[in-house]
Amino acid sequence: MMRTVLSPSALARRGWIRPEPVQRMIADHLAQRVDGTDRLLALLNLEIWSRIYVDGRAVEDVTAELRESRMAA
Repeated sequence: MMRTVLSPSALARRGWIRPEPVQRMIADHLAQRVDGTDRLLALLNLEIWSRIYVDGRAVEDVTAELRESRMAA
């Protein structure tokens, strides 16, 4: 789910955060070089919150989308 929600295209579309540093943080976290848990969860929460409150999407739609991304992984 993290890779989908924080994908370069999703971050570029939102335009608030540069995708490259986030992708490095994800890679370092997954390789266990750093513990990026807190920062990555904050970014995930920001993006999910933005989908609901900035984009005006229904909670149910965002929830379904997140579930689908989890199943695809």
